Amino acid sequence: MKKLQIILAVLLLLWGLFITWMQRLLIMPRFPFLTFILFVALVAGIFKYRKANMLFLMAAGLWILFSSESIGFVIFMDKGGFARMIPALIPLVLSTALLFSTQAKDTLIDAPGKKAAFVLLLIFIGFASFIYKPYTVELECRMPVDYDGTYQLIFISGHKKTLQIKMSKEKLKEIINKKAIYDKDYKEYFCSQTRIKIVTRFGKIISAKHIEV
Repeated sequence: MKKLQIILAVLLLLWGLFITWMQRLLIMPRFPFLTFILFVALVAGIFKYRKANMLFLMAAGLWILFSSESIGFVIFMDKGGFARMIPALIPLVLSTALLFSTQAKDTLIDAPGKKAAFVLLLIFIGFASFIYKPYTVELECRMPVDYDGTYQLIFISGHKKTLQIKMSKEKLKEIINKKAIYDKDYKEYFCSQTRIKIVTRFGKIISAKHIEV
């Protein structure tokens, strides 16, 4: 079982390094803390450190949690893009196998049934995080020229997708005076890269607020 544990850890580590490399190519550098924790556990296991199994359990649990959250994002936020689950399914399978291959003596998950329940709990927590998800995004927005009777901004969030936010007349005037550019062809004001805070529940927007002029 020890050999299987090391093999699974190496495979998961290589996947983490691949994801880190891809993020750098996409100009999205982030500190790979999951990969770092797994690397520490792997080194501890190779040198037979007495707490190595605890490190493996912690690393596997974190990978399961964040992989399930990524899967939840595809289900609730990116409907129809199920092929994008694959980058999250791979570490979920590897980390689950790693958790089951790790001895868990003197812990609350020292039996296969308890480990299975622990995995299901982590997956549930990853999905449950979408009950309330705040995001800060930058979108383009437009507004009618005759805004006296239209107290809202229309944000362009993608192809044929819009988000309307109600505002006071004074706030609209302030935005127009500071940021807006008038488009003669469309007879509308446009603002580029306007920041808004969106709160979603299982992928559905429940509130949105303009946070920057």
